[in-house]
Amino acid sequence: MFERTVHILGAKLENSTDGVAYDLSHNLVTLCTFAAPVLEFPETTFPMKLSARSLPRCESVRESDVLPLHHLLDTGISAGVVDSRLADVHALLDDILYIFPESLQVVHRSDGRPIAFATLLPMDAMSLAHLPASITAALQDRLADEWELYQHMQHGESDTTLSLLSCVAPEAETEEYTFFDLLLALKVTGWSELAQGQRCLLLNTSPPVDMFYSQLGYRRLSSRADHASLVHVYALDFRKESIAKWLIPLLLGSSADEVSARKPTWALTKESVRDCLKNIHNAQKLDESDVAKKLGRSGQQLQTELREALFESPPRAPLTEEFQMVLQKTYLHGKPNVVAITNSLNVGRATYYRRLDNALSALTNVLRG
Repeated sequence: MFERTVHILGAKLENSTDGVAYDLSHNLVTLCTFAAPVLEFPETTFPMKLSARSLPRCESVRESDVLPLHHLLDTGISAGVVDSRLADVHALLDDILYIFPESLQVVHRSDGRPIAFATLLPMDAMSLAHLPASITAALQDRLADEWELYQHMQHGESDTTLSLLSCVAPEAETEEYTFFDLLLALKVTGWSELAQGQRCLLLNTSPPVDMFYSQLGYRRLSSRADHASLVHVYALDFRKESIAKWLIPLLLGSSADEVSARKPTWALTKESVRDCLKNIHNAQKLDESDVAKKLGRSGQQLQTELREALFESPPRAPLTEEFQMVLQKTYLHGKPNVVAITNSLNVGRATYYRRLDNALSALTNVLRG
């Protein structure tokens, strides 16, 4: 059941719109926090454990967040969560707050205090012009011929996001959430943005964290410089591959091949039967349906089978004449008029919907044979 739910959410994620991608990613990861852990995390002053509750949600930055975010950054530096050797992180945060506030995602405590934040900055000419020289040098070194392209990229046209600065408060200040809850919430926000064919680049200066990002499937970009670089640059690229195909095996703790091999077989569902009934007068749409393809029927054959099930007497169990009647009135006469149907059946709205749901379940069982 767990794996099947992950697969269903993953399939929806592959075809999701921007507005839905975050919810699907959030639901996937929240679901998997209740499974046995599959990742090993670096040692930090904050333990990597879950609170056994749903993940918090990231929000846009507020005007009142400015000073608390700087305080949070100081806390992160002291705890070793934020490395300030690469750049003046406070100056970088100020630039982000005042020039690119829309790139900041913040988790707030119940009293409104920020307890975690992450920056997801589009990599384009405007962003690169405001980055510290140490960061642009690291990116230019790793991106080689691509670098010039992004230097002239117009705002809103980039296919790459920079994960520049993030921080999580110590658990003593986060109320019910753990460090790992907040870390995952920030990551999910980034992953959902990537769902629409984007690439994410992140910079890391902490060697123990390298293994963490490697386990997550981030690819370390090689440096062209002769000397060892302080910063490592990682890429998570979904410009050509599906985020769902990456996220599902990661959350199930398996390789992509293993997950594909044990992917659950297709099953006829009440929802798919409902969709077929909505198109019962359109053989072409039925022909294109998953039900027709999986059952090996043409659209006309499926249309005939549905009509027979709705009208044959006596009905095949578990269908009943009462169930046949509610299905006929709902799906055979155009868009259903609930008021007219409930009046003709002499039942209330709640009874009608309950009977319709039971009728769909019965018809699904009949079609399963």
